[in-house]
Amino acid sequence: MPPTSDDSIAGTPISKIRKIFRFNRRIGVNSTRTFGVEYLEEEFDISRAKAMEMILGLQQLGYLSQKPDKDEYYSITEKGKLFGLEKANPPLSIDKADQIYAEFLERVRQVNENPDFILRITDFYLFGDYITGNGSITHLEILLSMVPKDPASFSAQREAKMRAHPRFLGIFERYALPLTEVRSFLKQRSRYLSIYLPREKEELDLSEAKIFDPDGNLIEEKKTKSKKTSQPPKTNRKTKERPTDEFVGRLIFNERKGKSSKEQIVRKFTEKAQEQENLHGQIMDGLTTLLRAQHPSCTISPECMIMGLGSRIDIVRKTKEDQVIFYEIKTYPKAAISIRMALGQLLEYAFYPERPFTGELCIVSHVPATKTDLTYLKHMGEKIGIKIGYIHYDCSTNKIAQIA
Repeated sequence: MPPTSDDSIAGTPISKIRKIFRFNRRIGVNSTRTFGVEYLEEEFDISRAKAMEMILGLQQLGYLSQKPDKDEYYSITEKGKLFGLEKANPPLSIDKADQIYAEFLERVRQVNENPDFILRITDFYLFGDYITGNGSITHLEILLSMVPKDPASFSAQREAKMRAHPRFLGIFERYALPLTEVRSFLKQRSRYLSIYLPREKEELDLSEAKIFDPDGNLIEEKKTKSKKTSQPPKTNRKTKERPTDEFVGRLIFNERKGKSSKEQIVRKFTEKAQEQENLHGQIMDGLTTLLRAQHPSCTISPECMIMGLGSRIDIVRKTKEDQVIFYEIKTYPKAAISIRMALGQLLEYAFYPERPFTGELCIVSHVPATKTDLTYLKHMGEKIGIKIGYIHYDCSTNKIAQIA
């Protein structure tokens, strides 16, 4: 039986443990979706014995499996990923669940009719204990599909929303505003509604999901006529999944779920992974000197101001052909964290709000990148059509130790 909101493992409430599963299914610990004993000791401020007790309890529940090559590291299982997605809610009565579902359908209608929302909901997957009827109902799980209401003017409408929104959000989050505002409106902060966007589809168990149109009509098959139902049938018949809309999937690949809880965890995470500011200046000065020596015909400018954006790029190199390379320096203890923090800034420098950019981007750090890190940067560069490089600057020798 799954743990309830009143349960605990090694003296730690299950709700707190669920939060780190929710966080680590996104970015992983060391970018490998693993837990280590030391990580749990630090995260929960517990003894090593308590951390081991917690890991054993999570193994017994099927949420962790031991990595074969490392004795003290444990991978999150598929069951563990779903545990991170769930909410520890008290059970719902069937009448209350039906009421929540009816209110959700009414909000879907409002989204599709209100011109302030520039996306239209075409259908949605309904899954979990509400649709299967297996056990108690703790929440309703819904995966949305959306398309632009007016494809011709969608880009201009999205730009207007981005300009009207506070700038403290990253460029990807602002870019996805049309989707996230729909999700927020549909959810209405209900603890019993879990609403997912297409990027999260791979994390979900849709084997028993049912697909419904915006009016709540069950779609039996993609090519057959819809059948009216007053509420979703509680059956176990599998429904053929339809491919995720390409536009929506492309927009939200960096979208996050559970904003408030994750932000708390991110704050804890970054407090333990602070940039080493004393190294930032050393790298900037040293790399500027090296670049000027290696590229005497280029203009090398540290702290280069971007007119109209109010931001400074750590280093810019301009060739005789007016080709530019942006260098962003990050000094987090792991290359993966530095990449995560630097990439959004570099993309904003290059493209915001609609700049043409044909140069190169480069992330600089005092630690080497892994093979996986470099594969990711190459993949991202190919996707957006520019080169994204990485430099490992060795602060002990003041030389470039790795360049990709």
